[in-house]
Amino acid sequence: MPAFCAINHLVKRLFVYIVLLFACINLYAAGDAFTINSNGEQVRFAPSNLSVDAVLPATEDFHLFGWSGKSRYRVTDFYGIAFVRANDAYAGDFLDWGTLQSVQPGEEAWRTLTADEWMYILKTRPNAANLAGEATIDGNKGFVLLPDTCSLTIAQVVANWVNAQSRGAVFLPYQGYRDGTDIVQEGEVGYYWTASAKDSKQSIYININQSSQVTGNRYLGCSVRLVQPVCKHTIYLHVDDASMGKVIIFKPQ
Repeated sequence: MPAFCAINHLVKRLFVYIVLLFACINLYAAGDAFTINSNGEQVRFAPSNLSVDAVLPATEDFHLFGWSGKSRYRVTDFYGIAFVRANDAYAGDFLDWGTLQSVQPGEEAWRTLTADEWMYILKTRPNAANLAGEATIDGNKGFVLLPDTCSLTIAQVVANWVNAQSRGAVFLPYQGYRDGTDIVQEGEVGYYWTASAKDSKQSIYININQSSQVTGNRYLGCSVRLVQPVCKHTIYLHVDDASMGKVIIFKPQ
């Protein structure tokens, strides 16, 4: 291979590696991972609770959602964005809020944790009791979750919150719940929806203060915090010399 072609080929190869590094940087965010089941599957949390701006005339910041079912009332309760106080309006199988979120190439889709996955994080993962606790951040009361590998205490994390958050610490604010247009227990309790239904009228949310599951009416407005799977697979590259640097990317299952 002539020297110029060899150099050109190496440059192409290096460029591909750099592009892949940036495209897949989230796939290797092991430091901020939370194990969600006994199979060792892990997720990372979104940086904040779900919020939708100016979707209804009555509110500019809609952040307490009814359970997101595929009901026939698509105009009034899409993704639980409504004040309707009737469980029938939220009937049907779960319609995940994560489908609203865009992802970068190579990233896994965002989704809502199931009730069992929430409880595994809160109660079952190794050292779970030391990786969760109440805290006040910037004057807001809530609950802190720490990644699996964190060795700091809740107090240490709160004292250096900006750095801790960049390393995966999660703050779940106590936003209370919404009953119709009334917001109740704001700043006192955090209720977070799961993807798990109890029956056609009720679904399961997490009382984050008590780390417990609660079955409640689907029309109640609760907080939503999405997660994204952490990919553990190794990505392999094969550069075909005969095709002048054509790259084949594959990921073992």
